[in-house]
Amino acid sequence: MSDYLTALFLGIVQGLTEFLPVSSSAHLVLLQGLFKGRWVGDVVFDVSVHLGTTLAIIVFFFKDIVAIFKGIIPKSFDKNQGYLVSCLIITTLITGIIGIAFKDYFEAMFSNSTLVACTLIITGFITFFTDKINI
Repeated sequence: MSDYLTALFLGIVQGLTEFLPVSSSAHLVLLQGLFKGRWVGDVVFDVSVHLGTTLAIIVFFFKDIVAIFKGIIPKSFDKNQGYLVSCLIITTLITGIIGIAFKDYFEAMFSNSTLVACTLIITGFITFFTDKINI
């Protein structure tokens, strides 16, 4: 398969699995390992694919995003929207700090296809059983 077709296929898989309750990045790692293409472990390629997904999400949720930002404008401040934005900011900061602090660890994890596959299986079981528990 040509590099362009492989990249297209990986982009489609990334976009489709983004909305599943398992890691779309893990699927990308596993498929890159399968194809042994020139993008295996290429951070620029991974970021580009995630950027495409991000743009698609922004387009899809554009009205919601606009409503959130309108809700935090001082003239029409909405307490719920303000709370939502503050939660988004806090979780983004925490995630960013963890990502920077453990960068080498996460990069090593995502370069090991076996470990990625095992964590996907574990996540699948957790998701399955939490869905079966009526709490």
